[in-house]
Amino acid sequence: MFSTSTIAVFAIRDDLSLAPEPVELAQLRDALGVGPEADSNAHSVVLSNDNRHAFVSDLGQACVAVYRFDTSSGALTPLSVVSSGADTARARHVVCHPTDESLVFGLNQGTRGLDAGSVSTYRFDPASGRLRLTERVSTLPPGDDPAGQPDWVGGSAICISADGRFLYCSNRGAKGVASAGSDSVAAFEIEDSGSLTPLAFTPTLGACPRDMTIDPSGSLLLVANQ
Repeated sequence: MFSTSTIAVFAIRDDLSLAPEPVELAQLRDALGVGPEADSNAHSVVLSNDNRHAFVSDLGQACVAVYRFDTSSGALTPLSVVSSGADTARARHVVCHPTDESLVFGLNQGTRGLDAGSVSTYRFDPASGRLRLTERVSTLPPGDDPAGQPDWVGGSAICISADGRFLYCSNRGAKGVASAGSDSVAAFEIEDSGSLTPLAFTPTLGACPRDMTIDPSGSLLLVANQ
C-alpha cells in the first residue's frame, strides 16, 4: 500500500476470489531501517520467475527491497535493499528477465526537474537474495531536459519481451505541454552483458502514458494513456 508503505499478501481461494483478510502484512520501512517519518512508499511488488523472491520498489526512498517469499504460507522475509542509483531515481516497477534469473531491470520515475526517468540494471544472486546495481540510463529521448518539469513527468511503466531481447519503458510528459517532457516509449536492446542500448523513442499518441503491456502474440505493445 503506497501511503502506508505496507505490503499485503492475500490468499487466493479455490474459486479464485481473494480471502477477505491478508495472511501477511509487512512494513517496508522495517526492511529499510527507517522510521515512520521517512518518505517511504511501497509502489509495486513483483515476484521472481520461480516465485521464491519478491521485489518491492520504494518510490520515496529510491530503492528496491528483496524479500524471501514462502508460497505455502505467504510469509515475507526481508533479505536486502539496493539503491536505484540516485536519490532522484524514485523506483516504480521492476521486471525480471524471462530466461536469465540474474538480470532484473527497474523503472525509475525521477524527481521534479532533476531526473525525469531512468532504468536501472541489476544483477541478482538468488542464493543470497541480493541485488547489485550495474547501470542506470535515461529513458528520455535525446534533447529532452528534465529541468523545470512538473513532478508527475518521468518514467511510468516497464515491460520486457518474452525472448528477453528487448526492454520498453514509458515516459510521461507534462499533459500535452510539448516543452515539458515527452509522452513516449523508449525501446532498448538487452545486450548479452545485460547492458542496454537505446533503439528508438516512439510517441504514445496520447498524453501521460500510465501503463503498458505486450500482447500474448508478442507483436503488439499496448499503451494506456491517462
